[in-house]
Amino acid sequence: MRRKPCSGQERAGVIASVVREQSTTTVHLNENLVTIAEIASQSTSGAEQISNAATELNELVGELQAAVGNFRI
Repeated sequence: MRRKPCSGQERAGVIASVVREQSTTTVHLNENLVTIAEIASQSTSGAEQISNAATELNELVGELQAAVGNFRI
């Protein structure tokens, strides 16, 4: 079956619709990328906190070992 040719106005309408859809998709993609960046930043911050806590814990272990070393049986 043959389609009848689209008029210029119909083509313009189709193009406008596709552009709106693409624009909406771009906005959603941008929102998702911003969310990913925020989560990555939070993960980095959490990793830094864990690293600092591990360093402090290691220092406490050293202090505890020194204190225990002072005891005699």
